[in-house]
Amino acid sequence: TDWGTVEHTGPTEVVITSGRLWVKHQTDVTVTGTGLHNSAIGFGKCGEKIQELRLVFGNMWRFEPAEVGDQELCYCPEGSGCREASDFSVVLWSGLVAGPVPSSLEGEPVRMMEKQMKIEVAGDLNPVFWLVPVDQQCRVEELGDGVQLVDQHIRPIPSVGGLHHLCWCDRPGCNIGKVVTEIIVLGPEYAPTEVIKTEVLGNDIEVRIRGKAELPDGVVASLSYSECTGTQDPGGPPQVATLNLRAGAVGTVHLCWCAPQCAAAGVVKVWSVATLTQSRTAIVGQRLSLDITGENLDMTAPAKLVLASYDCNDAGDSEVADVFSCVGECSETGGRLESQSPFGLSVPGKMKLCVAGTAVPESFHLDVAGPLSLEVTGSPRAGALVELTVEGNALTDSNVVWLGIGCTGDRPPVGSIDKVFDNLLVKVSVPFGGQYTVCWCLAEDDCEAPVIVDVQSPVTVSGPRQPVATDGYLHTGDVQEMFRIPIRGFFLKDWFFYLSSTTCDEATDRVRGGHDTTWWLELSADFPQEYVVCAEHDEGGDPLELGQAVLRGPRPDVDVQWWDSRAKEVVLAGTNFTQTDTDKVTLATDCSDNTTVAFTGTCERSSDETELSCSLPDKMPEGQWSMCWWDKTVGQATVRVEAAFETGPWGPCSTDCEKGEQNRTISCRYKGIDPAWEEDLSEDYCLKLEESKPAIVQACNVGTTCPAWKAVDKWHSCQPSCGKDRTSKQIVQCMHEDVVIAEGNCTAEQPENIEGCDSVPCCTPETCSRTLKASMALSEEFTDQVLKNVLLPSLAVVLGVHTEAVKLLQGLRARRLLDDHFEVHVEISVQDTVDGTRVAKVFLDFPAEEYQAVALAKAEEEGLGEEIEDKIAAMTTVVIGEPQVLPPTPKEGSGTTSISTFVAVLAAFLRGVAY
Repeated sequence: TDWGTVEHTGPTEVVITSGRLWVKHQTDVTVTGTGLHNSAIGFGKCGEKIQELRLVFGNMWRFEPAEVGDQELCYCPEGSGCREASDFSVVLWSGLVAGPVPSSLEGEPVRMMEKQMKIEVAGDLNPVFWLVPVDQQCRVEELGDGVQLVDQHIRPIPSVGGLHHLCWCDRPGCNIGKVVTEIIVLGPEYAPTEVIKTEVLGNDIEVRIRGKAELPDGVVASLSYSECTGTQDPGGPPQVATLNLRAGAVGTVHLCWCAPQCAAAGVVKVWSVATLTQSRTAIVGQRLSLDITGENLDMTAPAKLVLASYDCNDAGDSEVADVFSCVGECSETGGRLESQSPFGLSVPGKMKLCVAGTAVPESFHLDVAGPLSLEVTGSPRAGALVELTVEGNALTDSNVVWLGIGCTGDRPPVGSIDKVFDNLLVKVSVPFGGQYTVCWCLAEDDCEAPVIVDVQSPVTVSGPRQPVATDGYLHTGDVQEMFRIPIRGFFLKDWFFYLSSTTCDEATDRVRGGHDTTWWLELSADFPQEYVVCAEHDEGGDPLELGQAVLRGPRPDVDVQWWDSRAKEVVLAGTNFTQTDTDKVTLATDCSDNTTVAFTGTCERSSDETELSCSLPDKMPEGQWSMCWWDKTVGQATVRVEAAFETGPWGPCSTDCEKGEQNRTISCRYKGIDPAWEEDLSEDYCLKLEESKPAIVQACNVGTTCPAWKAVDKWHSCQPSCGKDRTSKQIVQCMHEDVVIAEGNCTAEQPENIEGCDSVPCCTPETCSRTLKASMALSEEFTDQVLKNVLLPSLAVVLGVHTEAVKLLQGLRARRLLDDHFEVHVEISVQDTVDGTRVAKVFLDFPAEEYQAVALAKAEEEGLGEEIEDKIAAMTTVVIGEPQVLPPTPKEGSGTTSISTFVAVLAAFLRGVAY
């Protein structure tokens, strides 16, 4: 019975498509069949040890046989996992993999030039074998120790020790071989032709013999000035040998190793320096050329200039001052070394030249002069001394140090220098703020390429930087504008800024700085001229002159009046007028609006640019205009038309009779059509239009007379006939044109109608010499009255007696003090005078000494003190009152004084005492 078909999956054909089946050679295999996309192919021993093949594309697989001998191509069906060797159970192909058998090389390590090796080879081959160090590839061109197979034994003869690859190729003439295995070769790891070290004459050479595993007993190292030949008895197995060159020996020295047969392990070239000269003094920051002569010099490799305290091979970039290469004709006997750095020597200090990794002897060391570091004292500010400390090598007080911007361009003033130990103390000033580099050079005549001290640390100086001027000015502004100047610098908040018309010593309105680094300085000025922009630190010090700023244009104080019939000219005074300003003087209602310009002037500029002389049209309508310079208002201009004097009526005459004056008002009035100008104008307006001003005053009442006082008779005789105060009279009346009228019509002051006469004596000298005296003693009652009411108050006024003393004396009753000897007398003296009068005098006479004694006793009793006692003691006899002048006697010239006169005088005196 036909049950159907059964489909078997798996490979149906296996073909080796490329390469030969040699160990470690790439081989491609094509496997055809069905259901292979999830299956795997392996190589080795099926079911035991499998090397899985890699699918390249389609049904082609690729692998490199790992082992020599009989091998199998194995199949792992789909769904079997194909992870373990047991999964590859189906054998597709079996055959021989040709090549050397590594297991045949097992045994002791190979010793150089000492042992034969037997290598077993599978397959019919004529292979080639060679040894290379492990850091090289198995290329035919690198074949050095190649040997032919002789009776399946080879004798590799390696010339260096270490780990090697055993390379093989299936036939002579192949290009690339394959590594069979690694082989350890005991011996020094030096190639025969390698220059292992370059040394300076007289130095000790330390030779380290490197090798794999342990060096065999009997290996010894030595130096020879000839080829390494013969044998040498071993002295032990040294790992490191320090070998001394003979003093004065120069040339190529061979490094040999012997075990006991000697072979070359390398060479040492010994060189010496004869001269080393500099093209110039070695200065940091400048390029240097060195001329070197000697023997065995290696001029092919770059030479380094290294700080003397560092090893040539251990010095980093910061310790290497420069790198040199030989230029021109270079040989083992010397040449010229030129700096490779475009910036020259990078660091100062004691330097040594390293040639081929070894330094020249100390006698050839160089001294590179220059600064190394910088220290700033305090907080530097512009206009003041900045104190710096410069550290470096080979510094002297003849060095030059200054603060600059990049150390290029014109050199500013240098600082004073004091050398303290190895450092320089520098004091230098800068006129402006900024970040400055400290510049150094060797001497005044050697500053073509100055050095920047400490590039990473510029010196920040407080203050404004030097502003950039345009056409010589920091700012050019017009009248009514504000100066706006960009100020850049550092720590500007610590500074004040101001304008000055002369020098910075004259400070006006000061403005404190704004932002620390960039700020706009805004200052106003009214007067057009050149100004100095100044800055001053808030701690004082000398101010800085930053530059000049100019305010150009006319002074804004123009005020002119014009009349239409006159020429209209104006001179604008100011500063910095330009040629383009000559047609920019206009009259407008609004200077900022060009459409309102009514008239344009024609101007000429003065040679010193300080004036504009302008003329405007002669015929202009009346009005008040703004005087414009460009779009700036600089004043006012008024045009007046038709003004004339107006006279008022004459006022009343200043007199009713005879010549007088009368006045009137005069005003200058506008006669035009604009009612806004109907006002009193200054007389100057009308005087410009009229020749003279009308009279204000005129005469009146000319030719008339006024009433006056007149005497109508003569003076009368003097009355009385003798004595003083005699007078004479006459009659005066008010008259007009010889007619007597009322006195009220005469306005003038009436003249005197009485005048004095000379005095006439009323008695002769004989009759005038008689005097009447009378004396009487007053009663006790009148004596009390005299003491209390007359004497004591008079003493208080005349002598200034203390108030208490007066009260004391007033309190004493006079009758208590009186005794038989204490009396007060009154004496009256009456005398006629030549001029007809009589004079009466009244005297008081009393015993003053007794009175004083009583008063002093009372003062002492009351304890009033010495001051009052002194006052009382000063009292003396006093004349009371002024002389009394009596009227003359009725009978002229009698020369007698009656008793009635005496009584009248006494009565008047006593009435004075009573009151």
